[in-house]
Amino acid sequence: MKEFVEAVKYVCSDEDGNFQPIAVVGSIAAALFIPMLWVFLYAIGCN
Repeated sequence: MKEFVEAVKYVCSDEDGNFQPIAVVGSIAAALFIPMLWVFLYAIGCN
């Protein structure tokens, strides 16, 4: 688990090595965009 956390910190750091929490939020939002779009379209009646 510690290696995973370190990997996420490395991936979400800028070129100076500073951790950017907004990168984590953006990654999660991007990953959830398509499923949320499908749910929204289904909810408004699109098949």
